[in-house]
Amino acid sequence: MKSGASVTENGDNWTNWTAYKGTGKFILWRPQFYKGRHYCAAYAESIPPATIVHWFESQDGQRWTNVREIHSTGNPSECHLDIRDDGKASMLMRCDAGAFLPYLCTSEYPFKKWNKQQLSDITLVGPAIWTV
Repeated sequence: MKSGASVTENGDNWTNWTAYKGTGKFILWRPQFYKGRHYCAAYAESIPPATIVHWFESQDGQRWTNVREIHSTGNPSECHLDIRDDGKASMLMRCDAGAFLPYLCTSEYPFKKWNKQQLSDITLVGPAIWTV
């Protein structure tokens, strides 16, 4: 599986789907744009059947740089990232091991450190988060 994008300016006519560059085996899930850059948490298999999540950044949304590991235990996968106008970020991280307990992750621009809290009262199989 590869990550990529198709672009439209009017909602009717789309460019051809193009695979991202620099993502290797990682699958990007819902990239976000903030202060002129694109950001995304991406997951990949490490030592099967385990998965890991890394932080990616891009200037143009097509060529990505793998910046750092965010999480590697509990088989993390899709992460839904939301960045507010004030630079505060929230991310809901799905985990596919055990009871499928997700992590709520928070950070602030420039997103160098993530605070992670495992949520023990919900099971999650499809992450979605909106912050206000």
